[in-house]
Amino acid sequence: MEQREHGGLGSPQPETQPAAGADRGTAVVIAVYLLANLAYFYVLSAREVAASDLVASSMMGRIFGLRGAAVVSVAAMVSIFAALNGSILSGARVPYAMARDGLFFRSVGKCTRSTGRRESRFSRSTRGPRCWY
Repeated sequence: MEQREHGGLGSPQPETQPAAGADRGTAVVIAVYLLANLAYFYVLSAREVAASDLVASSMMGRIFGLRGAAVVSVAAMVSIFAALNGSILSGARVPYAMARDGLFFRSVGKCTRSTGRRESRFSRSTRGPRCWY
């Protein structure tokens, strides 16, 4: 089974595909953001939007009651934890690659096999402190 790395590293045309994917991804995020804001202002007044700390939850609460507000709050938490997970797991990839290319401290590019898997020493030493911020 072929493993594809994120960022276009495993694609046949890595020079062009990440840029095209980033453009499409940015357009989708902008569209979702605009549609969500249109929905907020369609359901809630401007005064209610300004007064609310959780606009999406307030809107869903207005439409579906407390259960709808709870569902959107849980969905937001899942999204936040998924983004945090991706950030933590991929945080050491850039310094490691830069060290391997000679653009960063060489010690960051060294690996250890003490755990039975090949892993950057930098990744192991900074995993805990990165979670605190």
